[in-house]
Amino acid sequence: MGCSEPAAPASGPERTEREEASYALGAQIGSSLQRQPIEIDVDEVVHGIRDALAGQSEMSNEDVVSVLQRYAFLREEAVANNRAGREFRERHRERGGRYLAERPAVPADGFGKRCRAAGR
Repeated sequence: MGCSEPAAPASGPERTEREEASYALGAQIGSSLQRQPIEIDVDEVVHGIRDALAGQSEMSNEDVVSVLQRYAFLREEAVANNRAGREFRERHRERGGRYLAERPAVPADGFGKRCRAAGR
């Protein structure tokens, strides 16, 4: 089996069309969630799906929207941080690794000593 070939299905009873469709939906959701830059709790995702399907959500629609908006902000922030880190590494590589050599030395006891020396 090559690297691009899917694994052989586990032997066992045949799945019904409903089971296959349900699994495919779960696989699609999981694949989408895997691409997110923020960790999620799979058990809580499943818990939320079960509750929503049963019509017994622990959160109001307003709370769901609020949490997802906050999550979207965190996701955007994580993407921006990843981009900034990538750009920093590229600049550092382009400068031949000279970035740290060009920075002022930090005293052994850190930031506080520098501030005291500067009269702050």
